Order: sequence, then C-alpha cells, then structure tokens
Amino acid sequence: MILPITHENMEARRWPVVTLVIIAICFVIHSVVAATERSQTRDLNALVSQALAYHAVRIPPIVTARYAPS
Repeated sequence: MILPITHENMEARRWPVVTLVIIAICFVIHSVVAATERSQTRDLNALVSQALAYHAVRIPPIVTARYAPS
C-alpha cells in the first residue's frame, strides 16, 4: 500500500483528501466484511453441528456384508 506523504516538487500545499477518503472507505468496508464473515462462520458451525447430531441419532449405521446378521 502506498500512502501519499509528499509531492515530488512540493508545489501543492494541501492534503490529498480524495486519497485519504478512499483509504478510509476501504478500511470501513473491510471491517464490515470481516465482522459479517465471523458471524456467518459461527452460524455455519452451528448448522454443521446440528446436522452431525441429527445424523448420529436418526440415521442408522450402514450394515456391511461382514457384520450382517445371519
């Protein structure tokens, strides 16, 4: 990432406002996406846990020929 510190010939005497606004917007968007991703990961983990618990209780294990009752 390149931060605008100075100009080469130092003729401009103002801050690079547009660049700083773009950097701030990107930071805000990144923060929102990161927070949303964390909550979605938690929700997904809860759903996977529920599915595995359902599978363990409701679906009988597969009986192979080796262990099939005679």
